[in-house]
Amino acid sequence: MKKFLVENVVLGISPRDPFSPFSVGGYKFRYCGHPKTGSIVVFSSKNVLEDARKNHQNTEIEFDGGEKLTVIFTEGGVVGRRGEGPENSEEITFLEDILVIGSILTGWNWQLATWKEYENYWPYGKNALKCVCSNSEQCEKYLQQSICKLLDPAWQLQFENGYHLRMLNNHGKIPIKEPRFLANFVIWEWLFPHIKNPNGAGVQDESENLREIFSDILLHYWGDQVNTDIFNDREVNIFQILRNQLTHSSKLPVNRRGALDWMKKLTLDDVNRYLEFFDVLTQAVVLKTLNIDAEKKLFRWQPCEIQYFLEHGKLSLSEIT
Repeated sequence: MKKFLVENVVLGISPRDPFSPFSVGGYKFRYCGHPKTGSIVVFSSKNVLEDARKNHQNTEIEFDGGEKLTVIFTEGGVVGRRGEGPENSEEITFLEDILVIGSILTGWNWQLATWKEYENYWPYGKNALKCVCSNSEQCEKYLQQSICKLLDPAWQLQFENGYHLRMLNNHGKIPIKEPRFLANFVIWEWLFPHIKNPNGAGVQDESENLREIFSDILLHYWGDQVNTDIFNDREVNIFQILRNQLTHSSKLPVNRRGALDWMKKLTLDDVNRYLEFFDVLTQAVVLKTLNIDAEKKLFRWQPCEIQYFLEHGKLSLSEIT
């Protein structure tokens, strides 16, 4: 039997919150962090931030038998591996695929404790993604759904073995909102041809038209809820306006020619809401490729926000409605 120590498997408020054991793909996850004392722990913004800034070795994984090789990393790329010649190479296994998906589902960076031996070891426990599962039962369910997709040859062909999962996992590690917002567009541009052609995307399926990319992906996953008149019009697409604002002007709030009046009235706080919303929307789209409909959990801070946006093309901010 093999045993692995894993960091940052958080299925509660804190890395110190125990969770019930669960199994997925033959791997058994068990909490092995420091047990709680009898004293009451009061969570403050200070200790939450401290938890986010460090890794927490809190999980032991057991596996009995021969391990499958990775699906996500079959075409190169490393996770916790130096990859500099045979003497430093290790086979990447399916466990690392599970850790990538776990990171996307919980908003924490699941990684093997042994990764600290390698130069690309990630030093922070928390990432910028939102949590969609807060207990072992939910986590096991979503991981099982994801594995079914990962092991489906048709899905592997359509999504090139889940390259977009690597993209989103890396995107979540970008600490600054503005570059993270711009990185989202790369994911949408990559997804467009792969959603369009299930038989394997080619150059002929690609598009440089952000209006087409944005509108088609929203229509594919949200159908009749989408107001196509809004998302087929560049001037009305707030995300395209914000993208152009950042890439060409490098400053906020919006002041570019072509933006609508309501966009120019957005305060910096309003703009931050849009940047955060696009993060969550991108995560929701990627999860839908795994058959996970997570909008209600991702948008729990304002459950109706996604419906309002799909209909009106903007958030229901009192300052601009």
